[in-house]
Amino acid sequence: METSNKLIIYSKSVNSSFNFLFISFFLVLIYTFFRNKVSFILSSILKYFIIGLLLYASFIILKNNSSYLFELKHGIFKNENRNLRNSILYTSILMIFVLILMYHFIYY
Repeated sequence: METSNKLIIYSKSVNSSFNFLFISFFLVLIYTFFRNKVSFILSSILKYFIIGLLLYASFIILKNNSSYLFELKHGIFKNENRNLRNSILYTSILMIFVLILMYHFIYY
């Protein structure tokens, strides 16, 4: 399989996680502005739904990253896989920030 094909397949598979992240970020904003104006039960349901979306998006990113890392092993460090390597690195950094957001969202 060519490197460009791997990158295209990886990008398409991670695209769904970005959709979930966008929706959950939008819901976090809604929750932040309206949490005192809605009932506690509705607020709790929305909070757990947002946490579930963030966890599912993180799972998709982790699953895709690990499958490509285990498939390529040392081949990921070759120059021909540079774009794929950078994409995996950037999505991993994004996942770390999503986990920090979840921690902040749960405890504050």
